[in-house]
Amino acid sequence: MNSNTTRRIKEINLLSFREILFNKIITVSDHCLDHLSIGQRKLFKQEDVINTVNRETPRKIFLQANGRYSLYYRKRKYYLKLIIQIEQDKAVIVSFINIPELPR
Repeated sequence: MNSNTTRRIKEINLLSFREILFNKIITVSDHCLDHLSIGQRKLFKQEDVINTVNRETPRKIFLQANGRYSLYYRKRKYYLKLIIQIEQDKAVIVSFINIPELPR
């Protein structure tokens, strides 16, 4: 398996990504919240991650070599990076992480 599958290969504009998401149900994979502690899970719910995609505008969107999309949302002291996999009728949020700055 190629270890470089998360490499960014193309920046996507917001309008194009909105078209990709059009009429798709946004869900959260079981894996997405695995790295959170029990205390964090009480504070950070699946709806919060889904609402980020539905209501906020990402600063950057990239297509990765593995076919997934990485989205970067500006928060107060960090950027929230979401990884989304597009399937036939849904968009699945696979993972997220807080990062200090946008990739160049």
